[in-house]
Order: sequence, then C-alpha cells, then structure tokens
Amino acid sequence: MIYILSVVHLIYWLRIEFIAPYIKGLFLIEMPIVFYVSGWAYSISAKKTYLKHIASRLNRILTPYYIFIILISLLLIVLSFFTSIEYVSQVYTKKYWINSFLLSSPASSAIWFVKTYLMISLLAPIFYRLRNHLKLSFFVTIFVLFFTRYYGLSNHLYYIFCYGFFFLAGICHKQILSVISIKDKFIYSSISLIIIICLLFFCNYDFDMQINKFPPSLLFFSYNVFFLLIFGGYISKVCVSLCRNRFIKKIVDIYAKEGYPIYLYQIIPFYPLRLIFMKLHAADIPYQLPIEIILLLLSFIYIILSGALLGYIIETIRHKIFRRTTTAPNKQPS
Repeated sequence: MIYILSVVHLIYWLRIEFIAPYIKGLFLIEMPIVFYVSGWAYSISAKKTYLKHIASRLNRILTPYYIFIILISLLLIVLSFFTSIEYVSQVYTKKYWINSFLLSSPASSAIWFVKTYLMISLLAPIFYRLRNHLKLSFFVTIFVLFFTRYYGLSNHLYYIFCYGFFFLAGICHKQILSVISIKDKFIYSSISLIIIICLLFFCNYDFDMQINKFPPSLLFFSYNVFFLLIFGGYISKVCVSLCRNRFIKKIVDIYAKEGYPIYLYQIIPFYPLRLIFMKLHAADIPYQLPIEIILLLLSFIYIILSGALLGYIIETIRHKIFRRTTTAPNKQPS
C-alpha cells in the first residue's frame, strides 16, 4: 500500500508530465502485489468455516467502505453549497446511491478495485484448495484473458482471473520459495516475455500499461508475471533489510494493519498536493522542471508519513470504539 500511494498515485494523480506515459506504466505492478500479499496473508491465517469467513470478509471490507461513502457524500453535499462543479450534483441522484451500494461509486475512482477485492476474498477458501495447481491456473488465466478480448465476455472476468491468479500465487508463496527452480523461473519468465513481444508486435497492443490495466489485459498480466519472477526476490530482500530500521518498521506495521482504510482516505493527504502541483503546472517560472522534481521527492516522503499518521488515527479511533463496545462496566459487589 505504501508503494501505491507514494509512487503510483503520486506520478498519476499529480499529473507528472516529464515522465513519459509508457515509463509511468512500468510502475503499475501495485495491484498484483496487493493480491499476492493478500493471498500470502490468507495462507498463514487461522482457517475458519466458510460462513464465518464470509462474515469476517464482508465486515472487514464493506464496513470501512460504506463509512467512507457516507463521509465523502456528506463532504460533497457541503461542497455543493460553495461550488458548481458538475460531479458534486451526482450525490443528489438515485443512481449515485445505487452505484455506491453496489461498489461502483463515482465518489472516488481509486476505489474501483473494492468489488474485485471483495469477490476474490470471498472465494479465498476455494483458491486455497487450488494451491497445488498454480501451473495449470497460469495457463487457464492466459486462455481466459486472451479469448474474453475477442468474444465480448464480461470485463469482470478479466479482474477475477488476473488478480485471482496473483492471489493464488500468494497462497503458494512458501511453495514458490522452496519448490520452484531456476529452470521453472526461466521457463515461465520466457513464456511471459514471448507473449509480451507477440502482443506488442503482432496483435497491436499498446505498450502503455495504464491502457492495459482497465480491465487487465493479457499484456498487463504477462508483464506483471515477468516482473515478479525476475525482480520479486530482490524487492522482498530490500523490504526485509529496510524493516530492520525501527522507525521504518513502525510505519510498515501501521500500513500492514490499516492499509485498506488508508487507501480509502488517501484523498485527504493528496488534496493539498494536487493544489500545489496544479498551480505549479499553470505557472511559467524558470527552473520549473528541477523544482517539480524536488517537490516530487518531498511529496514522496510526505505521502508516506501522512499516510502513516492517518492510519494511526484510524487505528486509535477503531481501538477506542471497539474497547467501549466490548468492555462491560465493572459491577461492585453488593
């Protein structure tokens, strides 16, 4: 989640123009990593009955989401008295509230993944049973992503199969570390690379991964498989070494516990940054590019720290509410 906020959303949300679109697209490895980590977390968690699992997932994903929708909608209502921006008026329509309830709210484009995240989370026990069939699921995912493009099937299949594969790969995290050989890594990275080359040169796919992300295409899937196979081990080693620092570990722990609500409320720390960069882009000042680069580096640090502060506040509020609702008052003996 740190990577999504401090890198991906930073270069896209602040409209950093000096980075070419196809270069920006190479950073779009965030959602496969999110689902990979989610799968790994599920694999080491205590398993519940399917009904209890459904109840816990619905509560953990939907409760923060609906609270967010209510708060953001109230904010839009307040803004409607001070601005005439077109999207503000949506909050007064029936379609807005239906879409919000069905996890398709226009309130924030950043929450597009909630529906897919919920679906895959509910199917987690089924994915867990498939943990010995990762190789087969790799080819099934390729097949589905390729043919749904040509037969007009639901775009949601793209999301389920693409990110479901990475969720399953996360479930197989230990198995991958202990079983997969250098030969297997070479084979699967080579297959992914061949698919990427064929799609780019023979199927007229655009190299910009942002275009291939919504919904995730076969090119997007193959690129992320290739990237994780080649660089995943190095990234995990860097993360482990960084977490040896106590301060960094505290920040990582906050994001690990409250990453989902931090993601929902990220607009809070991002809003002042967007205003600053909008004014910078509109201004005609000397040394604009060096200034923008320096501001971008400072924004990277600011987003990480403000996100951690936001997570700490959310965690504190949740702890106080939970403690008040679960702790019964002590009774004095009569």
